[in-house]
Amino acid sequence: MSSSKKQDTLMKSLQSMLDLVSGYTHVDEIRKLYESVDKILQEEFKTLPLLVYSKYLYGVKKGQCRLHWNKNSVKESYQEKELDDILELMGKQDETLDTWEVFKSGESCFYGSKVGQVDNQYFFCVWKVDSDIPVEFMNYLSRFIQNSHEMFQKWKAFEKAQDLIYKDDVTGLFNQRRLMKDLDTCIQNFKDYKQKFCVLFIDIDHFKSVNDGHGHLVGTQFLKDVGEVIMDTVRTSDYLYRYGGDEFVIILPDEDIETGKVVGERILENVKDNKFRVKKTGEEKNITVSIGVATFPEHAGNREEILYIADMMMYEAKNTGRGKVSPADEVLAKKMKEQAK
Repeated sequence: MSSSKKQDTLMKSLQSMLDLVSGYTHVDEIRKLYESVDKILQEEFKTLPLLVYSKYLYGVKKGQCRLHWNKNSVKESYQEKELDDILELMGKQDETLDTWEVFKSGESCFYGSKVGQVDNQYFFCVWKVDSDIPVEFMNYLSRFIQNSHEMFQKWKAFEKAQDLIYKDDVTGLFNQRRLMKDLDTCIQNFKDYKQKFCVLFIDIDHFKSVNDGHGHLVGTQFLKDVGEVIMDTVRTSDYLYRYGGDEFVIILPDEDIETGKVVGERILENVKDNKFRVKKTGEEKNITVSIGVATFPEHAGNREEILYIADMMMYEAKNTGRGKVSPADEVLAKKMKEQAK
């Protein structure tokens, strides 16, 4: 096959993949874009798996760069030194990376392309390859990634206008109705693509004393403040809901129990370190939360079960001291061991 015909074939493949991903919901449309690009790069150019990084552009996290997608492929495909090199190279990049670049680090050669920007985070993808990729294809690929990302953002803007029925009146977070809808989507993704997900169930410790001691207006403000701390802790690809009362739920798409533990511990620390102010008196209060963690399908077979198990783990955290994370794998293993005695 001539190079021009092969390029036409590759471009048609990309467009076909875009047609496929355009039917997915906001939960996974960007991930489907990454998967589509990753597939064609590995099949046609024998690249190592695509890695997607995000970098904070301003605020307290300005300059922080982290691996955002395809973490599970890292251990099998990239050496630790290569990842350090990538982070160093990517850390120097910002929104001025308009199209794509080739990065050299020792004997390694990486291709990098801009993905796009969401709020305070700038996204770019990078992969390692031993052979050169045609310039014409890279130009097309870079435009394809950015245009698709921009299109998805416009879809999100449209969805946001429709999302009012899914917003909690007190905190502005997604509500329980939206949680059930998104859980159904995540479960369907597991059935179709074997993509597990993690659920965190969060409850504010001793919240009744806040309402009793300061009134419901202060309690409402504290709910908003805690929600904001949690929202600032999770990624833009994670989903946060007010479940009801002083309870919150998080879905971590395509993540396992270990990631759930890490996220839970970060939330604990950030809530604990935050000073929650009673505006009327200026008094500052410390708040802690208890968190239960469970994953699908390891710990549940449907949406009711995953919420039930995560909720039970949250109560386990409360019953064993509060202000802690209780993951289902550890708690259930301990109970099974006790029953075996």
